[in-house]
Amino acid sequence: MTRPNSPCQPRQLALFFRLATILFVFLTISLATLAEELPQGVTKLPDGRLAYKGITFDPKRRSLSFPAEVNMRTGVVEYLLVSETGKTHESVLTTKIRPSDLHVVALLLGAKAQSQPDAEPPPKDTPIRGWIEWDLNGRVAKLNFDQAISLIDPSTQKTAEQAIQGTWAYNGSEVTNGQFAADTTGSLIAIFHDPIALVNYQGETKDNDEVHVPNEAALPKVGRPIRVVLRF
Repeated sequence: MTRPNSPCQPRQLALFFRLATILFVFLTISLATLAEELPQGVTKLPDGRLAYKGITFDPKRRSLSFPAEVNMRTGVVEYLLVSETGKTHESVLTTKIRPSDLHVVALLLGAKAQSQPDAEPPPKDTPIRGWIEWDLNGRVAKLNFDQAISLIDPSTQKTAEQAIQGTWAYNGSEVTNGQFAADTTGSLIAIFHDPIALVNYQGETKDNDEVHVPNEAALPKVGRPIRVVLRF
């Protein structure tokens, strides 16, 4: 993405105030936890985990989870997950969670803030483990991100037997004209490389937008509620 050559001071100021707010939330949560009081919007669950705007997170395990649902089981896709305002016609999963809210929790868990484009040195992406899970006949079914996506041959449309293979990384998003870019696009977890998405697939097919399809045999039916889990 080519950034405009216009003065960046307004954008930097907006980013400064946003990051200052995130830092304030982080410090407030830390201090409030010690005092057994939590700030508005954050709740403590009976098992000791915290919840923020629909996202459950565990600072000790450096993991978070949130609700989503299966959106596509067939067809070429570019995303594993988008918000309901994103490219739902190209995504396996959808969620009501706002990208900037997810980013706040990720920062609290130690993810690097890629939304600082002028930082020196630039921040590095944070490798993550990710999977989806759902309740199935009294047990929890689990599917790693890799296992949710299959490869096809564009010339024959035949699906390969193996799922994709590669790492996933949390890279955050960008602040453009004072707006958190992922909130505008709804991009959360990209298979085909998208610098705006919070998480990107790092495998060798990441720059090919014609070869990724949902693993229909492994995924629950469309509309099925699931949980997305990220561990940093």
